[in-house]
Amino acid sequence: MFNDSLLTEKELVERLRLGNHQAFKETYKRYWPLVFNHARRMLEDRELAKDVVQDVFCWLFEKMETLREDTRLPHLLMRATRNDVISLIRKGKSRNSYLSSLKVEDFYSNVTEHTLDGKELQVLIEREIASLPPKMRAVFQMSRYEDLSHKTIAETLDIAEGTVKKQVSNALSILRERLTTISWLLISLASTIFW
Repeated sequence: MFNDSLLTEKELVERLRLGNHQAFKETYKRYWPLVFNHARRMLEDRELAKDVVQDVFCWLFEKMETLREDTRLPHLLMRATRNDVISLIRKGKSRNSYLSSLKVEDFYSNVTEHTLDGKELQVLIEREIASLPPKMRAVFQMSRYEDLSHKTIAETLDIAEGTVKKQVSNALSILRERLTTISWLLISLASTIFW
């Protein structure tokens, strides 16, 4: 069995382009410190930097089969990190107010740690997004997953920019409400299990 840690950068890119998951794991292992340190320096916040690392590698996983043959992984990952940090900073005010509106007691965070792991939570969130009305879901995904501006989304979908803003706002309200309800259901369930 060949040791992936011995692959050159070019060989790693070739395997990523073929959708090789072992190559992705090796890329993660090899470049995680680079991405994390770059994000941490820009944000001066370890926890936010960890979030950026996760976002960058999720993005790479989704795009790995479309990489160009001459892709330079460190450059690509540093640029993706910078873009993610800039986007995070731009969205800072709305993101912070959104997160603070979702905050529940420390008890809740402890319960969810024991009740759901990250993958289960991601599946839950994805399911809630998928249940949004089709047009709202499309606008929300373009805004949050593709990081497109309201203006770009409006032009792409041939709708008013105000409509885009309203759809994103409505989607966030719906998701906040649904996820808060699910949170309280989990707390209730956990209380019956733990007590």
